[in-house]
Amino acid sequence: MTYKHHGLMSMVLFSAMVIIGIISIAMDKNWLAVAGYIVLNLLSTVGVAYFYCAKCICRTNNNCSHYIIGKTADYLPKREQGPYTISDYLGMMLSAGIVFVFPLYWLLPHINMLIAFIAIGVIAGMEIIFAVCTHCENHRCLACKWQKKIF
Repeated sequence: MTYKHHGLMSMVLFSAMVIIGIISIAMDKNWLAVAGYIVLNLLSTVGVAYFYCAKCICRTNNNCSHYIIGKTADYLPKREQGPYTISDYLGMMLSAGIVFVFPLYWLLPHINMLIAFIAIGVIAGMEIIFAVCTHCENHRCLACKWQKKIF
């Protein structure tokens, strides 16, 4: 598999994780929370794309392996490529973090779903760090820099 396949696979895995979160909330018949989680996921995608992907060199040379987020960044205001700032990292972590934290209340009573949710999230993250980041051209990214030092 190429790193682009790994990028697509990580997005599929994250989507599966989100679907598990949606199902766990829906099992409680809390339709407002389901709708809120879906909206949060859409906003999270935009947030990650803005704070992180919009500054990535891979996006501008059409070499992004995370198709959906990379294409989302194409529609956002242009950002100058350069070193990531603390606010870029915080914005990206907050945007991505809410996807993991929000459904935990509804996942806790369903231990099998909670384990699957966490396991899929970890596998998707490992897919990115160990298969996508190792081939990335964005040398300003902390994960890419970390990979270059280790491997």
